[in-house]
Amino acid sequence: MCKMWIYGTLLLWVSQFVQPFEVQYSGEDAVEEGSSFSIGCVISKYDSARWTKNRIGISSDDDYVFSEESDDDNNVHLTLKVESAKSDHSGDYRCSRFSATAHHVEVSSDDTTEVEESTDDRFGLPSVLLEINETIVLECNIASESYHVDWYKNGNRITVSKFSNKEVEGNQLIIREARRTDAGEYMCMVDDPEYEGASMGTVMHVKSEPYVEPFPEKLNVIQGRPLLLDCDAQGFPKPTISWFIGNEPLETFLQQNNLEISALSNSEGLLGAMLSIQNPISNLYTCVAENSVGTSESSVFIVVRENMILTNEELPGQGLILKVPKPLELMCNTTDDNSLNVTWLKNGNPVIISDNLHIFSENNSLVIHHTEDDDVGEYTCVVDENVNTTIEVKARTEFTEEFLKSHILVEGDKLVLHCKVKGTPPPVITWYKDDVLINGSAGHIMFESSDIHFNDILTIQEVEFDDRAYYSCEASNEVNKVKSTIYVRIKDKLAALWPFLGICLEVSILCGIIFFYEKKRVKPDASAGFKSSKAVPDNVKSKDVRQRK
Repeated sequence: MCKMWIYGTLLLWVSQFVQPFEVQYSGEDAVEEGSSFSIGCVISKYDSARWTKNRIGISSDDDYVFSEESDDDNNVHLTLKVESAKSDHSGDYRCSRFSATAHHVEVSSDDTTEVEESTDDRFGLPSVLLEINETIVLECNIASESYHVDWYKNGNRITVSKFSNKEVEGNQLIIREARRTDAGEYMCMVDDPEYEGASMGTVMHVKSEPYVEPFPEKLNVIQGRPLLLDCDAQGFPKPTISWFIGNEPLETFLQQNNLEISALSNSEGLLGAMLSIQNPISNLYTCVAENSVGTSESSVFIVVRENMILTNEELPGQGLILKVPKPLELMCNTTDDNSLNVTWLKNGNPVIISDNLHIFSENNSLVIHHTEDDDVGEYTCVVDENVNTTIEVKARTEFTEEFLKSHILVEGDKLVLHCKVKGTPPPVITWYKDDVLINGSAGHIMFESSDIHFNDILTIQEVEFDDRAYYSCEASNEVNKVKSTIYVRIKDKLAALWPFLGICLEVSILCGIIFFYEKKRVKPDASAGFKSSKAVPDNVKSKDVRQRK
């Protein structure tokens, strides 16, 4: 038993350390069923050539054709070819028993339905999907609890320690709180008493979707200097890398632009992960990593500058926005030599240092502590005659006086609307009538320009009833856009006469009604007074007299 354990250990040690150099593979990765495919590999002539699929030896009886050639550099070129691919030809192929890497071939068929991998029942499965911070259990299919089991990841023996998230219990490998780096190819080796040495168990894949280490949002590059972008991608199976410039694939972009750009393998052996650019141009560069599990990407905006000066603008030439009365800081960093003296100019004239404006030579910055509207303009930092850059300080477009909500005019009156705005650069003014653009002076509508802005006055000499509408002034510059609207109502010239005539008519009718009723009431009152003038009989008078007695 001890002899077999020593033999197996020696075999594994040789497989890790004797390999003269990394085996190089080439060939198709994805093949349709029925198509042919071939795999090539280069090994040293001192290496042991043997083709395996999923660590199991294969022969020409399994529809494989093998060939072998030697070159002058003591290397052996091996080729495996299959004329008609089948689904069981999918797997990881190795051409050397000491090869830690493999070439994976996936044979697909239109008639087959993709089987979703389960992460619940992991025992005995050849493939498991990794989930971050979850527990993964792998079981060696040829071992019992009484056997000594060694586990390997990507050909390297797994060493269990208190600092590791892996532990071995019997014939199981337990990975706790799984991380992205735990994805890969796992296999077990067991001391088998039936053979003189160790036996190899089933190869198991712990798959994970790709992950691309994020690029910085922006990267500054001096014009004429080469650039090397490294797409640090992880995932198993090993992802394929593709690059995009702007929204176009790298190959399409190179056909349309005369640029020297090439994709290289990085130190991890990931094909095309490094982008070598001889003369970078300002654009968005995106790296996309993809495997059978998923896709991941990261982008960086390359900013090419004409000289070594870096400003605190978000994008070169975009300028900075003045926010009165908040402080304003302008930075002019010399990337190649920080000891160079910088001179500041405003609109071509040297800036004047005051209690409100200071220049700090430590970081070549200019600070205005309490800003005003007059602080807009072009600020230039000069290193020497040939090295300088300009930062334009801009102001947002704002209304100094907005329109009233409505305005009433009488037909024939003159309408004058002033669009009073401020901003740097000077805003461009556009007029609208009921949200329809007024294209220049048309008919009786005319534009006039003040001393400050172009076409900032709208004039209608004699308004008509059809001029009743919403009038809008829209002002915009490179920073923002604002809009003010007024509703203009137009009345008829005789509009005030009709209410007066109505009142007069109403008074006339009321007076007539009063006169009619007064006349009708007076007639019966007169006849009643005539009848009451008759003499009273004497006998009535005498009766009254007697009664008073």
